[in-house]
Amino acid sequence: MSTASKTNGCIAAPATATVARTCAALAAAVLGAASLGVINAGSAGAACADWKMAPELVLNLSNGQTAIFQTSGNRVEAGTLLVPGNTRYSGNTSGRPMSGSNIDFGVSWRRVAGNFGGENGAFSVARFTGTVGDDGTARGQALDNENARVDWVSRDRFTCAVAPTPPPQQAPPPPPQQAPPQAPAALTATVTGDVDVYDAPGGGGNIIGILRQGEVVKVIRACPSNDWCALADGRFAWGEFFKNN
Repeated sequence: MSTASKTNGCIAAPATATVARTCAALAAAVLGAASLGVINAGSAGAACADWKMAPELVLNLSNGQTAIFQTSGNRVEAGTLLVPGNTRYSGNTSGRPMSGSNIDFGVSWRRVAGNFGGENGAFSVARFTGTVGDDGTARGQALDNENARVDWVSRDRFTCAVAPTPPPQQAPPPPPQQAPPQAPAALTATVTGDVDVYDAPGGGGNIIGILRQGEVVKVIRACPSNDWCALADGRFAWGEFFKNN
C-alpha cells in the first residue's frame, strides 16, 4: 500500500515467521481499532437491503494499484495486489462478512514478485472499508499500517440480493362526508288583488277566507293565470290574482 520502503515493521520486513505473526496481529489490531467508525448499513431510503458480491471483487485504487479478491458468499478471501511495474502482493484477509451495504475487512499483504516496496516477502497490512451505493458501485478507503490512505472504487457493480421492505401502505382517507340534500325552497306567490279563498277548487267549494293584495303565500306549484292556484296549506284561490315569485 505505502510507497515508502522500510527495513522494520510490516512494510518491508523480511519474511520470517516472527514477522508474519506480528503482521497478522497488527492486521487484527488495525481492523478492530477502527471498527467503531463503520457506517451503519440499511440507511433510510436505500435502494437495496442486502448486496451480493461477485465471485471476484476488483477494487481500483486511486494510487494506480489494483486489488483483486476472491469471495465466498459475502466474505472476502484471498487477494492479490497489483502494483504498476510488475510488482505483485498476495494477501490473506480477516474481518466480518459483508452486511447490508457495508464492506469492512483487513488484509495482510506479502510481496511475491517485483521490486516495489523492498525485498520479496515484505509484509504490509491494510484495512478496506466502504459502502455500496444505490447504483451498485462500491466506494471507500484503504488504510495501511503507516496510516497512508487511498480511495478505491469497485470495477464491477454488486447485485441486489434482498430488496428493501416497502413502507407500510397507509389506508386511504375516508371520503368526505356529503351534506344531506337540502329541501327545495318553498314556492311563493304574491297576491295582486283581494281574492276569496276556497276549501276546494272547481267553483263548488266553500269560501273560507280572503287574501289581501300584497300578501305573500306559499304555493304547491306555480299559479296558472287561468286556473285554480293550490296553496301550501290546502286552500285554493283563482290564479289570476297571483304573481309567482
